[in-house]
Amino acid sequence: MNDLEKDYLKNESGGKNAIRGYNFQSYAGIYYMLVLYKNNKSFKIGFEKADDIEILLDNMKYKIQVKSSKNGLTLNKILRLSGKEKLSIFQKLILDKTYDCYKICFPIKGFSNFEKLKKCGNLGIGEECRYIEENSEILKLLQGKNIDIKKILLQELPFSEKHDYAKKYILGLVKSDIKKIEFDNESFDSLVGVIYQYSAIENDENQYIDNTYFEKIENQNLLQKEIEKNLDFIENETNSIIKSKYHKSVIEIKSRREIYEEKFKNIELSEIGEKKFYDYLKKEIERIKLVTKEDEYILGAYIIIKYSEKVIAIWK
Repeated sequence: MNDLEKDYLKNESGGKNAIRGYNFQSYAGIYYMLVLYKNNKSFKIGFEKADDIEILLDNMKYKIQVKSSKNGLTLNKILRLSGKEKLSIFQKLILDKTYDCYKICFPIKGFSNFEKLKKCGNLGIGEECRYIEENSEILKLLQGKNIDIKKILLQELPFSEKHDYAKKYILGLVKSDIKKIEFDNESFDSLVGVIYQYSAIENDENQYIDNTYFEKIENQNLLQKEIEKNLDFIENETNSIIKSKYHKSVIEIKSRREIYEEKFKNIELSEIGEKKFYDYLKKEIERIKLVTKEDEYILGAYIIIKYSEKVIAIWK
């Protein structure tokens, strides 16, 4: 490592920048996570670690720079110094030679003459990955690092850097190609918040988002569907007004989950058995009301949630 590179790393370690709100780096990360989850991959993804994005996948390490230049990227731009920068985009990318793949990603139509480059079908995560051009300057820089040029990829992501377009594409991807989860506006916004939180944490190998994040969403989706089914059973046995009261109480408990878990921590539900759900609900309310003065609909909502969790656990 030369003196310029050492100086760059010293300055980088002096402070950490968290990802601020909605930006192309967040969109790129969400896209990668969803593509990997769609393909049933076990992965870990970090933000603002050694670079914009770092992915650990199948015993391979990916180092990714995310660029959203409004004027578009060119090979010359990623090789030349800009302003007061001591290293070029490319030099920063290959600073650490321990990675298995180095990638620069950018918005759709964000790299000049990208379509003329040779396609790559092996290392790429997602679509439109191509090998970088083999020019003399790149080969010289890579030779000094002992990095194979086949490890260097450029990737055009299938959406622009504009928030509305990126979000629309990602939500559409889930709806059309990833049937096992429901990922809506709220889920998208929540994940952006998670990315911000993780990016603000100092480099720590434990501070990565992994595939279990979407598995939890999948489980939450299953739970919500089971709860809704049981609320429909209540409506069939009573009326829409009673169902609505239980539904509001379910929302109340889910919004203050920790409080109600503590309040009901000593209450154990009976085994599900062969009873119809509504019969089970009535008997449990009657039984538990003997030991608590809690509102009947809150108590019933808690039973609905716990019953639904039990059913899902049986499925699994």
